Amino acid sequence: MLGLGLAGATVQADSYDERRVRTAARLVRALLTAHEGLAAKAQSDGGLEVLVLGDQDRQTDPLPSLIAPPVKGSPTQISGHALRARISAELPPAESSLPVAVFLSQKLDDPAFAELLQWCIERGVILYSPFEGDVERGATAGVSIQAKVQPFVNLDTLSSSGIALRRFYIDHSKVVP
Repeated sequence: MLGLGLAGATVQADSYDERRVRTAARLVRALLTAHEGLAAKAQSDGGLEVLVLGDQDRQTDPLPSLIAPPVKGSPTQISGHALRARISAELPPAESSLPVAVFLSQKLDDPAFAELLQWCIERGVILYSPFEGDVERGATAGVSIQAKVQPFVNLDTLSSSGIALRRFYIDHSKVVP
């Protein structure tokens, strides 16, 4: 009986994390729209890329279409730039163009998170994490799910990364100073 109860708790926890990840994926566009330096983050073809960091599996697979859903067969546009999202288990090499944001699809341990955070800060890339505690650990942004769902931002990381968001977005977000 206890074994069945624990198995049910694991399934419930997984579905909770999965719901958080999917909810956060849908909110990335709002954050990007609030990014004041967005045009400077466009790649050579004028598009914007969100890198979904994690192993490609059944949970990660739908995330690009939630982050950048096509509109009538055309790419989603943000401020006149086509938005793309792609899954990768690795960060791009130093010589390639950078994503505007890295979206975590899996929880990272402290050393891996710290390394990724430093990489994002040094390059002015948004680190967006849907996982509880990650914005407090330094992720640039995430999602707060309490009585209501709202954006969650870390002001220190924004400042360290040189990323400026519109005041309206900050005013309607849960904030870590």
